[in-house]
Order: sequence, then structure tokens, then C-alpha cells
Amino acid sequence: MRKSTSKIKIIPAILLVLILGACNVAKPKPTIQIIHKTIEQHKESLLEYAANILDASEDAQKKNCLSLQELSSNNQEIDTRMKLALLYGLPGSKVKNSNEAQVLLDDIIQEPLLDIEHKMLANLLHDYIVDTRKLSRQAKDEKERFNRLQIKAETVQQKADYLQRKLDELMAIEKTITDRDQGNN
Repeated sequence: MRKSTSKIKIIPAILLVLILGACNVAKPKPTIQIIHKTIEQHKESLLEYAANILDASEDAQKKNCLSLQELSSNNQEIDTRMKLALLYGLPGSKVKNSNEAQVLLDDIIQEPLLDIEHKMLANLLHDYIVDTRKLSRQAKDEKERFNRLQIKAETVQQKADYLQRKLDELMAIEKTITDRDQGNN
């Protein structure tokens, strides 16, 4: 009987050990390195997209733009909107639309759960677009100013030419008078 009582005592102990052992086996939490690697791959995919889309033909860019517009209207996935903003905002894009890019980027930047990589890329592209638009506006203003100054200079030159002709005419009249007066003497 002694052997059976000791077996009965051992069985609950073994069960307890197995239960506790099973509780300790939990899903491993992803490490920071794994998360960082995933984010890096994600970031690279957006940068690779930017590099690849700029090499594409105008038709391919237009088709990609239409498909991204359709996807972004159906869902609000950050990657889709980022790709559309890149397509609209990159300098070599054949479907460049700075206004649309800026609107998309403003919305993306306001996302409360936006990760730092997306936020930095969105801010960088947003700042680039704002600065480019500002410089473009300044260049346009300078060109208009230059055109006004050129028109003014042409007007001044026309007046100077007119005055020079009048002076030449007066000098010719004076010479004629002087020659006539010398001929009469």
C-alpha cells in the first residue's frame, strides 16, 4: 500500500510540473532587432518604390497613379498613401502634382499611430515640396520683375532713340542754317 500512496503523491507532482512547464512556454515576443529589421525593410521598400517609379515610363507612372488612387480611396493604408504622395511629389515624376502630394502628406503626418520612419519620410518630402513651391513662386516673381524691368528699359531706350533722332535732326538743321549763312556771306 505504501507503494501505491507514493505513486499517488508523485502523479500530482508530475502533473503540477507539466502544467507549470506548459505555462512558461509562451509565444516569444519579437525583439527590438526583429522589429527594427522589419521597419528597415519597410522603409527600403518605399525608397525602392521611389527609385523604381522614377525609372518607369510616363504611361507606367500614370497606370500606377490610377491604381494607387483606387487603392487609397478604398482603404487608408499609410503605405498606399505614401507611395501616391511620392509619385505626386518626387522631382522626376511625370505625374507630378505638388498640391495633391502636400494634401496627402499633411494627412499622413497627422496620423496618431504613425511610426517614426514614415513620419520622417513624410516630413522630409513635405518640406521638400513646400520649399520647392516657395522657390518656384519666388522664381516666378523674379521673372515677372525682370520682365517689367526689361519693358521699362525698352521704353527708356525708345525714348533715348527718339531724343537722339530729334537731336540729330536739330543738328542737321543747325548745320544747314550755318552753311546757308556762310554761303550768303
